[in-house]
Amino acid sequence: MRNCLLIFILTYLLTGIFNKSYSQILAIDSITFDKDYFPGFNDINGKYLGSTETMSIVNHNGKLFAGMGNWMDYPITTESEGTQILRKDSHDSPWVVDTTIGFSSLRCDGFQEVIFTKDYNGDDLSSPVNMLVGGFTRTIPPYNTSIWVRKNDINKWYRNIVNVYSATPGLTGIRSFNIHTDKITGKQWIFCGTASGVIFKAAYDPTKEGLLEIDITPEINNLGRIMAMTVCNNDLYISAGVDVINNDTIGGIYRRIDGVNPSWELVYRWAHDPSINQGQNVMRGLTCIPDPLGSNNDVIIGARNMGGLIQIIQPFNNDNIYTELDVTQYFADLWFDGNWPYMDYAIIAYNDFTPDTINEQKYWWISLAIYAPNQLTSPDNGAYFLLRNEEGMYRWGYIYDDENPVPNGKSLRATRTICKSPFSEESNNTYYFGGYDCLADTSNNTAWIYKGTLHNLTMGTSDFQSQMNQILIYPNPLNNFVTVKNIPKGSTVQIFDVTGKILYQSNDIYSHSLTINTDKYRQGVYLIKVQNSKNTITKKMIVN
Repeated sequence: MRNCLLIFILTYLLTGIFNKSYSQILAIDSITFDKDYFPGFNDINGKYLGSTETMSIVNHNGKLFAGMGNWMDYPITTESEGTQILRKDSHDSPWVVDTTIGFSSLRCDGFQEVIFTKDYNGDDLSSPVNMLVGGFTRTIPPYNTSIWVRKNDINKWYRNIVNVYSATPGLTGIRSFNIHTDKITGKQWIFCGTASGVIFKAAYDPTKEGLLEIDITPEINNLGRIMAMTVCNNDLYISAGVDVINNDTIGGIYRRIDGVNPSWELVYRWAHDPSINQGQNVMRGLTCIPDPLGSNNDVIIGARNMGGLIQIIQPFNNDNIYTELDVTQYFADLWFDGNWPYMDYAIIAYNDFTPDTINEQKYWWISLAIYAPNQLTSPDNGAYFLLRNEEGMYRWGYIYDDENPVPNGKSLRATRTICKSPFSEESNNTYYFGGYDCLADTSNNTAWIYKGTLHNLTMGTSDFQSQMNQILIYPNPLNNFVTVKNIPKGSTVQIFDVTGKILYQSNDIYSHSLTINTDKYRQGVYLIKVQNSKNTITKKMIVN
């Protein structure tokens, strides 16, 4: 393993480097990276590997598949075959071309393994069917949408043409997929969301050449770009870009109302911002997670481009919304003395919040594009990502391989996808990271894949013991102040944001209660920590 250490720079390490006050909430851990794939050469079968973006890496039947893109590929390399799907068969095998979609496609927008347990009639299958599906943006007329399905028995891909068309070539791709079983009818569908704002569905039918029975009538259309889907509490949710069309505002988070005649209800709509590029006023990465506030309910986490915010939606609490982390502001505090100098925000969770279990604890890997200092100069021209634990605490990490440095003037730019290794020869803490985002810049052979091995991840999280039942924090949620009551004598009280930054501290408290002014706190989740020589108690509060 090469000596190319990534430090999850957190807590007290940040104090020395960035002159910020960060607490020791989480330990510092390390991961090493090895370059696993860069384009610009032939695979072992003589096929040219050439791509600008690694859109998604997916574990399917014990192998890795990567959906690639060729957006902004100028000048086109003469050997290039256009958009491809790559495959890695084993831990030590090179990436090869699994299939070539060609120049009729701009890129692999959506790429996912779905698992069917029912057929198109709603009858249970004798065994689950794992299916790899892809949605590719078509650039050659007719501009119709298609679901591509890998037929594993013959190792070939089949194109299911859908009765969904767009006048704009770039809006034909399927950006998101999700399996959902209708609670009323019992039928199971794969729902597909297009860049043109259409949602349609298909069911598994083994008698069809393309293995899918497609419902020709869209369930919903005329929305913004459908960026993400998730199932939470047995309900299907979708995220559509917010836009104004003919003086009507469209888009937001919608929930499906199941039934013979299904409908969709608006759950949450953020503000329309005409300063943001068309199709980018979106929420990415919708994922169902356990409530970090400990309610024993599931909630939805997602990431908004506008502002670079990670937000939580509480379906059990009248769909209440709050911000868990302002990612752009976090990095502005780290690098730019709190003042973000760029017009663009962070892009977070391109596909989803990728779940993982490490040391029997739940985590979520989060892809990320963020403008950083010296981002075109080695060794600062790598890519960043986030790691979230079940309590809503975050770490950030940096991808770089010192033995294969990125040349000056170039950059890895963005982590788009993170996938745990399926190979038994590799440790349970081995991951594949892929990315690059053209951001409308001319690009050529810029896609990348790195293998990362996590060597250590220790929990330094909050101690939730019996004293939590004695200490009271109110009101919660709150606006301008918070009161902490039943404080043990001689305690220290601190307030942190979710990055671990200390916002308030009072030492050697001998009063029974303490009221703290919070009127300058941003909306979001914070931690109140009460500590004495015997115990440490941490509780969460929400500022509205």
